[in-house]
Amino acid sequence: MDKQVEYEALREEILFSMQMVKNYRSLLYTIVIATLAYAFDKDVAILFLIPFCAIIPLYLLAMHQVDSTMRIGAYIYVFLEPGTDCKWETRLIEYDKLHRNQYSTKKTAIDPYWCVSFCCLILSVLKLNFYNIGIDFYITIMAQIFILIVCIYIFLKKRPDYLRLKEKYIEEWKEIQGMEKKGNKV
Repeated sequence: MDKQVEYEALREEILFSMQMVKNYRSLLYTIVIATLAYAFDKDVAILFLIPFCAIIPLYLLAMHQVDSTMRIGAYIYVFLEPGTDCKWETRLIEYDKLHRNQYSTKKTAIDPYWCVSFCCLILSVLKLNFYNIGIDFYITIMAQIFILIVCIYIFLKKRPDYLRLKEKYIEEWKEIQGMEKKGNKV
């Protein structure tokens, strides 16, 4: 396949993946708003935890798309950009190295999940009935603690350092490139 054709096809794949992340975020907002409306209507603390049935899976799906985008970008950097006038990934890596700690569009793909999770947990705590402490009170408290621990674990574990992740994928693609040059099958 011609390098330019492959480059354009992979760039389209990256754009599709980025659109999927946006679609997941839109779905997140829709589900959370609908479930919170129901929770406010019923005014029961544990119902404010229902959005986590969508928040966590959608977050993991979005992170999978981000990971795929990084892997494709690294492939373009290693196999397609050398020897061509196409330098988007090369320039993007240099930009990320120069501005490592700057707020970027990459973070905007993740931050809504943190914010929505925090809000749902706070609403659940605020809706607890401290005057009527029964078994449902303790179940709600345990659910809140469990969800908080799960969210912290997932959000920290799946919130990669983008530059380090991209550099990892570049090294892995270079390893494959080296194997191909030696005539080894991949």
